[in-house]
Amino acid sequence: MMNTQDDIFKRYLLDDATEDERIAVEERFITDDAAYDEMLAVEDELFYEYKEDELTPTERAVFERKFLATREGRDRLAFAGAFLETTADIARQKSFAVAPEAQPGILTSIAAFFSFGKAMKFGMAAAALVLSIGVIGLLIQNQRMRNDLAAVQQQNDAEEREREAQLAEKQRQQKEIEDQLNAEREKTTASEERIKELESEKNKLENEINERRRVIDRSPNVSQPGGQRTIATLVISPGLFTRSDGVPMNRVKLSPAATSLRVALRLKNINLADYTSYTLNATAVDSGNTILTRSGLRPGGRSKTLSLSIPANTLLRADYAITLSGVTKTGETEEITKYYFSVDK
Repeated sequence: MMNTQDDIFKRYLLDDATEDERIAVEERFITDDAAYDEMLAVEDELFYEYKEDELTPTERAVFERKFLATREGRDRLAFAGAFLETTADIARQKSFAVAPEAQPGILTSIAAFFSFGKAMKFGMAAAALVLSIGVIGLLIQNQRMRNDLAAVQQQNDAEEREREAQLAEKQRQQKEIEDQLNAEREKTTASEERIKELESEKNKLENEINERRRVIDRSPNVSQPGGQRTIATLVISPGLFTRSDGVPMNRVKLSPAATSLRVALRLKNINLADYTSYTLNATAVDSGNTILTRSGLRPGGRSKTLSLSIPANTLLRADYAITLSGVTKTGETEEITKYYFSVDK
C-alpha cells in the first residue's frame, strides 16, 4: 500500500493531481532535495504496475502517452517485464522441484527462491549489478543538477553582496561630502566655488546610488518590499505540451515588472559525448514566428542542463516551443527533442 506522499506523486505523474497538489509537489522539489528522488522511485514502480496490469484503463492510457512515447521509456518497460518474468520462472522452477505431497509453506518458498544454483546466482547477480548501475547513474545525475543550481544561487548571492557593499560605500562617501559641505557653509569665509564643487560631487554620488539601486531592483532572486522578482525562472523537461486535462505542462506567469525569463532545459536521455555543441530555436506555436535562436551552447561542466534567457518584451501571452539540435563530431546538425511552455501575462 502506498503512503500518502507516494500516492500524490503517482497522481502527479499520471496527470491526476489537483492544482493544489501539483503546486505543492513542484514547490517541494525546490525546498527538499530528496523529493525528486522519491518521485523517481514512484515512477519506476509505475512500470512494474503497468506490466502486472494493476493500473486502471485511464491510468494506462496516460502512462502510455507519457512514458512509452520514447525509446528510453520502452526500454525501461522491457526491463521491468524481463525482471518480472525472470523472477516468475525462478519461482516456478523451484516449485516444480518439490513433490506435490511435500509442497513447502510460503516462508519456505521465499527462502528457497534465493537458494538456486551457481549459474542462476550468477545471472541474478548480473541483473542486480545492472540495476545498481542504473540507480547510481540516476543519483549522480540528480546530484549534478542540485550542484549546478546551488552554484548558480551562490553566484547570485555573491553578486548581490558585492552590489550591497558598493552601495554602502557610496552612501558613506555621500555622508562625508554632506558633512564637509555643512562645515564649509558654517565658515564665514567659505568659498562659493568649493561649495559648488561639493554640491556637484554630492549630486553625482546621488545619481550613482540611484543607478545602483535600480540594478539591485533588476537583479535575480531579489524581492523588494511590495514588489516582485524581475527575472522569472522555468525548469523544463522534454515531453508533452499539455496534461490529459488540457492544462499546459509548463506554464509561467510574467509580472509587468519582469524583464526576462530564465529557462533551464534538462538534457534528459541525451549522451553528452555524442555532440560537440547545441543549438536552440524558440518559436511561437500558433504563428511559427522565431523569437530567439542560440548556437554553440554547451552545458556547464558535466551538467545535463542548458540555460538561456529570453527577454520578457519578446514574449506574448501564448504557447512556445524550443527545438534542441546537436552538432555531431562530424559537423552535422541533427534535431534531438522539443520543449514546450506557456506564457501568461
